[in-house]
Amino acid sequence: ARRDILPYLRDVPARFGVPALYVSHDIEEVTALASRMLVLKAGEVMASGPIGEVMHTLDLGPLMADGTAGSVIEAVVAGHDPAQGVTRLSLGEHTLSLPLDARLSESAAVRLFVDASDGALATVRPQGISIRNILPAQITAIVPGNGGQHVDVITACGPATLRARITRAAVEELGLSEGREVFALV
Repeated sequence: ARRDILPYLRDVPARFGVPALYVSHDIEEVTALASRMLVLKAGEVMASGPIGEVMHTLDLGPLMADGTAGSVIEAVVAGHDPAQGVTRLSLGEHTLSLPLDARLSESAAVRLFVDASDGALATVRPQGISIRNILPAQITAIVPGNGGQHVDVITACGPATLRARITRAAVEELGLSEGREVFALV
């Protein structure tokens, strides 16, 4: 029910010409509703600005109740394929396939939150796998995670920035480094 009501909440400010302030610890809700983000910790402003910029310049994991970190992607609905059960999004020269959501109008701008743990990286283009979204990317940063148990690898995929949370062992075994060309799997 909560997901069903989000589009209505998102449209309220434009429909009535009023600003809205939405307070949440749920980064997926914030991504769906907000164009700008203000992050507070113990009453202090930690970051503020367009949601995509804040998400990529500040590790929000420690500030979120569940340790969520991820990426915000802005794309355009390219079309629907009910027979295949997918909605296709245009991300610059790339296409993303998502589970069918016929509520989205063709050519509509959409914003997605991609949890860092839903991303993976490959040094060669994989074949014979069920993951549909395989994007050529370049590593722009490798950031150690909290507690040293994981590493966040930040990649540039066309106009989007994607974060993949992987183990230090995977970084080492794959020989990942800044500037390396990889494939981002979502």
